[in-house]
Amino acid sequence: MNMVLSLALFFSLFSAIQAFACPNGTISIPGQHLCVVPVPQAANYNNAIRECDRLGGGVVKIESVFENAILFGILESSFNGSAAYIGVEKSANGKWVYSDGSPLNYTNWAAGQPSTGYCAQIDPSSTKWKSLDCSTSLPYFCGVDGNKFQCPDGWVYSPDTDFCYYLQNFTTPDSIHWQLYNWTTAELNCQKMGSHLASIHSKAENNFIFNLIYYRGPTSSNASPNNCDYSRAWIGLYGNAQIGNSNLWSDGTFIDFRDPSTSAITSAQYWAAHSGACLSYSHWDSFASDAPPNASRYVCKKDSLYRSGRA
Repeated sequence: MNMVLSLALFFSLFSAIQAFACPNGTISIPGQHLCVVPVPQAANYNNAIRECDRLGGGVVKIESVFENAILFGILESSFNGSAAYIGVEKSANGKWVYSDGSPLNYTNWAAGQPSTGYCAQIDPSSTKWKSLDCSTSLPYFCGVDGNKFQCPDGWVYSPDTDFCYYLQNFTTPDSIHWQLYNWTTAELNCQKMGSHLASIHSKAENNFIFNLIYYRGPTSSNASPNNCDYSRAWIGLYGNAQIGNSNLWSDGTFIDFRDPSTSAITSAQYWAAHSGACLSYSHWDSFASDAPPNASRYVCKKDSLYRSGRA
């Protein structure tokens, strides 16, 4: 038993350092673009299939002893030690197959199993599989192609927040100066893409946006008449940056975080995140007007496919 748990821990840690990252609340399967979604709400097998399909996947397939060990480790942490459905079922011709109809290439049946029933569970006391009636209500695992959790082309995914971010790319309509936008136009452009200018709710998210701007800057400093304009981008804050007091970001969320190097002000202004590429430190800038020359790139933010499907 200790060996099984050790395997689960090892592969969980191994998956955490892979370049591919599953969203928070899901588990990576090493070597695959597969994210396992533990669903603790008990359901019969047909309802489990429907929910996994809604997320863009299926009841999880177990194709190796290592995957079996990983899922077994989740039973205690996510399901309070309950058994859980796996994506193994008895077909009409009497053969046991995966939930997508493909043949089994790995099995871990307990002694005397499978017996009655057309569905399968993983037993929390032994790591073994047992058959059962499909009308039984159990927690279950969904297996979803990790690519379906990522963002549309041109957007960047943050596993820390489960959101997608879009940094407006540089264009040079006159072949000399970079195209920049006022805050109002930037927000409208984000809305056209089903998003809003980015709201920021933590230090990690703040640093993510600073880095997004910094590492996607132009190779030339002729960004505008003011060559510092290229190193900042509008965020979704029009106000005084006071935390609480019913202040809202443009996406309707409350202001519960402010950049540590930024002070609240008395009047409502337009805000941008400054990456520090031009100055010596990253911070938020505020502007009384968003009219030229106060123009910038912008960062949009919207739900990842996983977050929107889970909501």
